[in-house]
Amino acid sequence: MKGFVKCIIAGAVILGIGIAILIIALAVNGWKFSPNFEFETKEYTSTASDITKLSVEFNAGKLQIEYRDDDSEEIYISYPVAEGYQTAITEKDHTLSIVNEVDIYGNMFSGCNVSCGNWAINIPATTVVKIPKNTICDLSINLNAGTVEIPDSDFTKVSLKVNAGSCHVGRVGASELFEIDLRAGSVTVEGVNTAKLDCEVHAGSANVNAITSKETNVEVHAGAANIAFNGIKSQYVATVKVTAGSCNGLSTQGSDVPSMNPDKQKINVKVSAGSCNVNFLG
Repeated sequence: MKGFVKCIIAGAVILGIGIAILIIALAVNGWKFSPNFEFETKEYTSTASDITKLSVEFNAGKLQIEYRDDDSEEIYISYPVAEGYQTAITEKDHTLSIVNEVDIYGNMFSGCNVSCGNWAINIPATTVVKIPKNTICDLSINLNAGTVEIPDSDFTKVSLKVNAGSCHVGRVGASELFEIDLRAGSVTVEGVNTAKLDCEVHAGSANVNAITSKETNVEVHAGAANIAFNGIKSQYVATVKVTAGSCNGLSTQGSDVPSMNPDKQKINVKVSAGSCNVNFLG
């Protein structure tokens, strides 16, 4: 019996030493898992003429969307694959869908896509999507980790859902709707021209600049929304409700009855925690 207890104690000590070594190694490496994927690049070309929506669910690595620099009307995708790092591409109902998946169990240290606090996983892989101009009307991005780059562009609708990671957007026209649902991480938009802008922040930081929008709705539950509008403050009708946190640079002003302010743009801000910081660019 004593021998059995000694074995358990010895095993616990060895396990503790192993965990300590792992923690020290991670600390020295900046709390980063360094993946050892052996990538190869694959290509996909869509020749369908009826694709009007691009839908992407991205879980690790880098996604870069570009316009084609030639006259081709095909959508071209270059994407990395490796054991534990796969991408599925499908076409259905006028939508081209890209789903990027990482197997966190098959390769715990090099396939991990979890991001938590200062724990980061560096996956040196870039997926490039080249789209023809004036073909994709709707863009939908669901980012769970990694980074997304969207160029200066024009769409009908843009939807960005960020659960972790970072999304950088150039100057974008979205004639009907531009929406941001930020759960963690960050979103930066250099400029947006749209009929309606919806921005909801649960955590992280949303930075939206040079906004031209007939109606803007911002909700902050935690984290920060930093928004800057074209024009001067008097051009806007604003309704601001703060139950906790703060809204800086804007308070309720004007009447929200359309007939009383037919030419003014509308801003609605609700803050339950965190902060909303508003600027006007003049």
